[in-house]
This record gives sequence, structure tokens and C-alpha cells, in this order.
Amino acid sequence: MNKPSQKNIWLSDTYENYAEETYVTMSDGVKLRVLHTKPNTGQYLPPLVLVPGLGSIVPGWDRVLLPLKDKIPIYYIETREKKSSKFPKKKKFEPIRFGYDLKEVLDYFNIKDKEYVIMGSSLGANTIIYALANHYIDPLVAIIIGPNPTFPIPTPLKVILPLIPIQTVDLLRPLIKWYVKIFEVDMKTEPEQGWKYERVVDEMEGWKIKYVACGFKDMYLYPMLHKIKAPSILIGAIADKMHKAENTKKFAELIPNAVYVELFTNKAAHSEPMVHFITGLYKHIDDPLGFAKQYSLPEKIIAPYIPAKYRKKQKNLV
Repeated sequence: MNKPSQKNIWLSDTYENYAEETYVTMSDGVKLRVLHTKPNTGQYLPPLVLVPGLGSIVPGWDRVLLPLKDKIPIYYIETREKKSSKFPKKKKFEPIRFGYDLKEVLDYFNIKDKEYVIMGSSLGANTIIYALANHYIDPLVAIIIGPNPTFPIPTPLKVILPLIPIQTVDLLRPLIKWYVKIFEVDMKTEPEQGWKYERVVDEMEGWKIKYVACGFKDMYLYPMLHKIKAPSILIGAIADKMHKAENTKKFAELIPNAVYVELFTNKAAHSEPMVHFITGLYKHIDDPLGFAKQYSLPEKIIAPYIPAKYRKKQKNLV
């Protein structure tokens, strides 16, 4: 893959151009940026609350947000490790604090229990799980994309990270990008995923990289999953090395009221196939798990996103 082709993964337009920006102050003083849009359809639909992954930038979700912004209300929450967050002197990066942030943002916008759909990927998915398991939030349905039971960081780094000066973290960016592309992403199958993470690492602030890694390094989610009451749809991708499908399937088994849906690649989960899934879900919002159980992906939509070596494994195409 040639380096210049990275440019093709970003759209010329972006959701930020259409969204209203609000900074919401958390109870510990941290200010989080929320982007939100409301369609002029005259029809009430439950808002979609999106919690993106570690350090994710808005352009990474444009292929989902832009087609949906004129159909349903959207709230895009940038969690506290994002570059946009503003901190007082005290810095809290524990997972449970991330989860409580979601409650406080929903309260700020007066979004009531059972009146919204929440969706998140990677660290955003984990944040939703903490919020659900601790009963901070109660959505109509949670769409949980590629959650990880543990924080994907090498064990030696977990030990030494608290001792590393923040200035040194900035020097480690090339090493972090190398590690992610070699060990966490299949660059042959999903090069765009690796390129997105490159940009995330480049744009995150060094001290936030350190604090979020220290805060999440001992995370282990499986024991808390039985506490989740909300209907949950687990989205997996068999080609995604960083967010292993077998882990996502185990989440679906351990959450009491959950369904697993396969979208094959990380790219598909951030593109047209996800738009198709969400659009269908909203048409069956009174029975989201029933919809998910019967969901079939039109081959013309998903086929371009399935690597050749996985095509024989597909089961839910029509």
C-alpha cells in the first residue's frame, strides 16, 4: 500500500461542519466537547448517542454520521482522553469515571432513560459497558462495537508506564505506531485501520496517552457483564485484530440480553454497512434485538468490505 493512498480514507466533507458544539462541564470540573445535530423531519426519533474509541477523531466516523444526520438526532461525545477535553488541575482517568461522564452528558441535554440509542466502539464501547454495568445509563438499546476485555497494551509497558515522564511519552509515539501496525492491525486486510490509528497517536496529547493507559491498564470487563440490563447488540469484525471477534462473541454470551452481529471488518463498522444496520434498527426500534437476530446484510452493500479470505465464512448476506 502506498503512503499517499492514506488520503483517500478521509472524506472532503465532515460532520463537524454541520454540528453544533457544546462543552459540558462534568462534576469533577472536566469539560467535554459534544457535537450534536437534529434533522428537520418533523418526526420524533430517539437520538443516537455515539461514543467513539480511544483518541478517535470525527473524520473517522464521517461515513456514518453524514448519511444519518438528516434522519435522526445525533450526539457525538468526545470522552476525556480526546484532544478537545479541558482539565482542571486534578486529572481522573479511571474507567468508571468515563462511564459516569456519559450519565452527566445525558443529564445535561435532558435525554431521558429509555429514550435514546447509545453506540460506541473500542474504548467508547468499554465506557458504555462501565456505564451500563453500574446502572448510570438506561438506553433503549446499546450498540457495542468491538469491546476489549482488557486494555490492549504490552504487559511490560503496564509496569513501567506510571514511571515514564510525560515528555518521554511524546518520544514514544513512533514506537506506539509501529507496535499497533505490527501487532494490533492486519495491515494487509485493513490498512485504513492502521492509518487511522497513526493519526490518532499523532494528534493525542502525550500526557493524556499516559493517564488513560494508566487508568485502564488493569481493566477486566467479563466479571461485570452479568450486571447489564439494557438490550445490547454486539458488533464484531472477524478481520479486526485489535478487537477480536471471539471476544465480542463472548461479551454477547455473558450479557444477559444480547445479540451478536457480524460486520467482518473495522471499516465496515465505520461505513455504509453500519448506516444500513442503524437505519434498519430505527425502523424496528420497538424490538431492537428481534431485528438484530433476523438481520441480513445486502451483499451489494457488504461485499466491498469483506476481504477475499473471509468471504467463504459469511453467513448473513442476502
